Amino acid sequence: MLAGFSVLKNMFYIKFRQIKGSEIHYWGWINGEFVQPYRSGGWEEAVSDAWIGKFDVNGLEIYQRDVSKRGEDLGLIAWSSGRCGYVWLWNNRELPIFEEEIIGNIHQNRDLIK
Repeated sequence: MLAGFSVLKNMFYIKFRQIKGSEIHYWGWINGEFVQPYRSGGWEEAVSDAWIGKFDVNGLEIYQRDVSKRGEDLGLIAWSSGRCGYVWLWNNRELPIFEEEIIGNIHQNRDLIK
């Protein structure tokens, strides 16, 4: 075994979130173990959102397709191919992610995005 691998194994996260109605399932490499995505029981159509590796101002994990609030403005966390990273989409602009307050996601809170 490589020196330090056990330390890295416990810190390695590639995490996704599947949402079906009010149910949430987390899958990927979590705490050094691979957790399978759900593929049956109505989960076949569930979209997987990637954890972007950051936390919001309240300590919540930020995922792709989350809706966040900055002051009175609402924006969407999305991948930007042009910037090769995640951005805050607001008013047709791609802005850097910082000090976000997650208030929902587009799967469970469609009313937040117009």
